[in-house]
Amino acid sequence: MKLYYLTDDSDKSISPFFSPVIISASFICIVILAILFIIFWPWQGMNAFIGNNRTPISYFVTFSAALVINSYISLRCGRGEMSGSNYLRGLRIDEIDTYEKENDFFKYGFVEFLLHTIILILPFFPFFFLSASISGISIGIILKSLAVVFLTSLIFRLFGFMVYIFWGRTSLAGYFIARIFIFLLIILTGIVYPSINPIYIMYGLYRDMYSVGFALINPFSFYIVSTIIFILLLTFINFLLVRRNINKEKAA
Repeated sequence: MKLYYLTDDSDKSISPFFSPVIISASFICIVILAILFIIFWPWQGMNAFIGNNRTPISYFVTFSAALVINSYISLRCGRGEMSGSNYLRGLRIDEIDTYEKENDFFKYGFVEFLLHTIILILPFFPFFFLSASISGISIGIILKSLAVVFLTSLIFRLFGFMVYIFWGRTSLAGYFIARIFIFLLIILTGIVYPSINPIYIMYGLYRDMYSVGFALINPFSFYIVSTIIFILLLTFINFLLVRRNINKEKAA
């Protein structure tokens, strides 16, 4: 099976890894993160923070911003909004079946989503480790934070793809459903149910709030388990939807 998402820059691939659109979006994301990093750099010096028993907020801002930015990009990639440069041509683009809909989801789409989620996060790594070093964050907390960023981004990638299968790339309903979902998970859960809010979890990691107590019941563990279950559910739904599309094409 050819990995078209590595080389094909046509509308047949919903989000080619190295297309100009993806590279441009990644560059803009890096610039945004760099600006935030500079704004929240601890200009006071570490002595001022140590004296007040505080740590620089650079780490929390950097990881939270990367989580929100990458989640939004992943949602758009999953829905096919960043396929080549012809997205605005109109409804004709939805008449094209993509490689992701034509190949077994576990062998093609799911592998693509895992790899691309990792690739989209990689450019942020210098900011992650630099902010961790100036905030005095341990490697264990860094790894936990990376897990939150990765799993959250993967959820949005899978959800965006599910929306794409149901409504296509140019549907107004699909556009708003995707945005409502990101609002619900990133913002509303922080008000209604913080235990499943990724920003709240990131703040807890930054403040090292989960280093005590029974590991299986703290908010971080609960969030990780919940996201994994949700990822499995979305993966299974997407598998069934792709299988149905493949069977329909064979019967036609």
